[in-house]
Amino acid sequence: MQVPPEQPIGPGGYPRPVNYNAPERFVADLVLGILLIIGSICGGFLALGMTVLGGVTTAIGGAAASQPGGLQTAGVGTGVMVVGILILLACIGQLVGAIWMLQSLEKGLRMVMVIGIAGLVLNIVLGVMLGHFNFVGAGVGLLYPIYCGLRLSGNLGPKPVT
Repeated sequence: MQVPPEQPIGPGGYPRPVNYNAPERFVADLVLGILLIIGSICGGFLALGMTVLGGVTTAIGGAAASQPGGLQTAGVGTGVMVVGILILLACIGQLVGAIWMLQSLEKGLRMVMVIGIAGLVLNIVLGVMLGHFNFVGAGVGLLYPIYCGLRLSGNLGPKPVT
């Protein structure tokens, strides 16, 4: 099929009218959205385990409060439990944002970007609390905020659906 030069070709390979400016789905949104759904589910289960483990540590430390280091153990357990709950909430929010991201919705991209930045901050806080920093997790944590920022600014792919 011959297409006049003034008629652009859409991402599906079919011709578009010259004044066609409607937002479209972007394949990278689908791929990254599916990966984010899988990662959010796995992260949610790990955060749930972290919360339970922090609660158990708090209970053990509270029961051993008369022993040396018992109150310290309870304090660390409480901190791990609180961070686990925050990570669990972030995973739930990212799951919702990823579902919207699959549809190339602007609100999904914004939500994933904001929660991704908050998750990166939580990763740093947890690294400081536990004494080691996860550089791989921070690198992966930067992927989604940067991608969503590029998509929202219009520097990557078609305009998101509002």
